[in-house]
Amino acid sequence: MLWGWVALTVLMFLTIQDYLNHRKIDDRRNFFMTGLSFGLLYIFRHSWYYTLSVIVVAVVLKIIFDKTGAVGGGDVNTLFWLFIGFGFINLGFLALFMGLFIVLTLLFHGLRIAFKYKRPVPFYGVILISFIVVSIFAGLLW
Repeated sequence: MLWGWVALTVLMFLTIQDYLNHRKIDDRRNFFMTGLSFGLLYIFRHSWYYTLSVIVVAVVLKIIFDKTGAVGGGDVNTLFWLFIGFGFINLGFLALFMGLFIVLTLLFHGLRIAFKYKRPVPFYGVILISFIVVSIFAGLLW
Protein backbone atom coordinates (compact mmCIF):
# COMPACT_ATOMS: atom_id res chain seq x y z
CA MET A 1 0.00 0.00 0.00
CA LEU A 2 1.33 3.41 -0.97
CA TRP A 3 0.53 5.03 2.39
CA GLY A 4 2.79 2.54 4.16
CA TRP A 5 5.75 3.20 1.86
CA VAL A 6 5.36 6.98 1.99
CA ALA A 7 4.97 6.86 5.77
CA LEU A 8 8.08 4.68 6.07
CA THR A 9 10.08 7.10 3.94
CA VAL A 10 8.92 10.13 5.92
CA LEU A 11 9.52 8.39 9.26
CA MET A 12 13.02 7.36 8.21
CA PHE A 13 13.78 10.93 7.13
CA LEU A 14 12.39 12.36 10.39
CA THR A 15 14.34 9.81 12.46
CA ILE A 16 17.61 10.69 10.74
CA GLN A 17 16.82 14.38 11.11
CA ASP A 18 15.98 13.85 14.80
CA TYR A 19 19.36 12.24 15.48
CA LEU A 20 21.46 14.61 13.35
CA ASN A 21 19.84 17.89 14.43
CA HIS A 22 19.70 17.16 18.17
CA ARG A 23 15.93 16.49 18.39
CA LYS A 24 14.86 19.26 16.00
CA ILE A 25 12.75 18.22 13.03
CA ASP A 26 10.94 19.89 10.16
CA ASP A 27 7.26 19.58 11.12
CA ARG A 28 6.03 20.28 7.58
CA ARG A 29 6.50 16.60 6.78
CA ASN A 30 4.21 15.72 9.68
CA PHE A 31 1.53 18.05 8.33
CA PHE A 32 1.92 16.50 4.86
CA MET A 33 1.44 13.02 6.33
CA THR A 34 -1.57 14.19 8.35
CA GLY A 35 -3.22 15.22 5.09
CA LEU A 36 -2.23 11.97 3.44
CA SER A 37 -3.67 10.00 6.38
CA PHE A 38 -6.97 11.84 6.08
CA GLY A 39 -6.88 10.96 2.38
CA LEU A 40 -7.22 7.31 3.39
CA LEU A 41 -10.90 8.07 4.00
CA TYR A 42 -11.35 7.96 0.23
CA ILE A 43 -10.05 4.39 0.08
CA PHE A 44 -11.37 2.97 3.35
CA ARG A 45 -15.04 3.78 3.75
CA HIS A 46 -16.30 3.76 7.32
CA SER A 47 -19.44 5.00 9.00
CA TRP A 48 -19.40 8.63 10.06
CA TYR A 49 -19.44 7.78 13.78
CA TYR A 50 -16.45 5.44 13.42
CA THR A 51 -14.52 8.10 11.52
CA LEU A 52 -15.49 10.79 14.00
CA SER A 53 -14.56 8.61 16.97
CA VAL A 54 -11.08 7.88 15.55
CA ILE A 55 -10.52 11.60 14.95
CA VAL A 56 -11.78 12.61 18.41
CA VAL A 57 -9.65 10.00 20.20
CA ALA A 58 -6.60 11.08 18.17
CA VAL A 59 -7.16 14.74 19.06
CA VAL A 60 -7.67 13.90 22.75
CA LEU A 61 -4.44 11.86 22.79
CA LYS A 62 -2.63 14.72 21.03
CA ILE A 63 -3.84 17.17 23.68
CA ILE A 64 -2.84 14.80 26.51
CA PHE A 65 0.64 14.27 25.05
CA ASP A 66 1.05 18.03 24.53
CA LYS A 67 -0.01 18.84 28.11
CA THR A 68 2.07 16.16 29.83
CA GLY A 69 5.23 16.69 27.79
CA ALA A 70 5.91 12.95 27.80
CA VAL A 71 7.22 13.20 24.23
CA GLY A 72 8.32 16.13 22.10
CA GLY A 73 6.12 18.24 19.84
CA GLY A 74 7.26 16.60 16.61
CA ASP A 75 6.75 13.17 18.13
CA VAL A 76 3.20 14.10 19.12
CA ASN A 77 2.38 15.23 15.57
CA THR A 78 3.85 12.02 14.16
CA LEU A 79 1.84 9.88 16.58
CA PHE A 80 -1.28 11.85 15.57
CA TRP A 81 -1.05 11.01 11.87
CA LEU A 82 -0.03 7.41 12.60
CA PHE A 83 -3.06 7.03 14.88
CA ILE A 84 -5.34 8.48 12.20
CA GLY A 85 -3.80 6.33 9.45
CA PHE A 86 -3.92 3.02 11.30
CA GLY A 87 -7.37 3.87 12.66
CA PHE A 88 -8.75 4.42 9.16
CA ILE A 89 -7.09 1.30 7.75
CA ASN A 90 -7.96 -1.18 10.50
CA LEU A 91 -8.72 -0.87 14.20
CA GLY A 92 -6.72 -4.01 14.94
CA PHE A 93 -3.59 -2.51 13.37
CA LEU A 94 -4.12 0.61 15.48
CA ALA A 95 -4.41 -1.45 18.67
CA LEU A 96 -1.28 -3.42 17.75
CA PHE A 97 0.65 -0.22 17.00
CA MET A 98 -0.40 1.48 20.23
CA GLY A 99 0.37 -1.63 22.30
CA LEU A 100 3.81 -2.10 20.77
CA PHE A 101 4.53 1.62 21.04
CA ILE A 102 3.62 1.67 24.74
CA VAL A 103 5.79 -1.38 25.47
CA LEU A 104 8.78 0.06 23.58
CA THR A 105 8.31 3.47 25.24
CA LEU A 106 8.30 1.90 28.71
CA LEU A 107 11.39 -0.11 27.79
CA PHE A 108 13.08 3.03 26.40
CA HIS A 109 12.41 5.10 29.52
CA GLY A 110 13.20 2.16 31.81
CA LEU A 111 16.63 1.77 30.23
CA ARG A 112 17.25 5.50 30.59
CA ILE A 113 16.42 5.27 34.29
CA ALA A 114 18.47 2.07 34.77
CA PHE A 115 21.55 3.65 33.19
CA LYS A 116 20.90 6.96 35.01
CA TYR A 117 20.95 8.91 31.74
CA LYS A 118 19.51 12.38 32.41
CA ARG A 119 20.01 14.22 29.11
CA PRO A 120 17.26 14.26 26.47
CA VAL A 121 17.48 11.51 23.89
CA PRO A 122 16.01 11.33 20.35
CA PHE A 123 12.76 9.35 20.44
CA TYR A 124 11.89 8.81 16.76
CA GLY A 125 13.62 5.43 16.73
CA VAL A 126 10.93 4.02 19.01
CA ILE A 127 8.19 5.31 16.69
CA LEU A 128 9.99 3.99 13.60
CA ILE A 129 10.50 0.49 15.04
CA SER A 130 6.85 0.31 16.13
CA PHE A 131 5.70 1.40 12.67
CA ILE A 132 7.92 -1.04 10.79
CA VAL A 133 6.90 -4.05 12.91
CA VAL A 134 3.17 -3.31 12.64
CA SER A 135 3.34 -2.45 8.94
CA ILE A 136 5.11 -5.69 8.08
CA PHE A 137 2.63 -7.65 10.18
CA ALA A 138 -0.29 -5.78 8.56
CA GLY A 139 1.05 -6.27 5.04
CA LEU A 140 1.43 -2.56 4.31
CA LEU A 141 5.07 -2.93 3.23
CA TRP A 142 4.91 -6.03 1.02
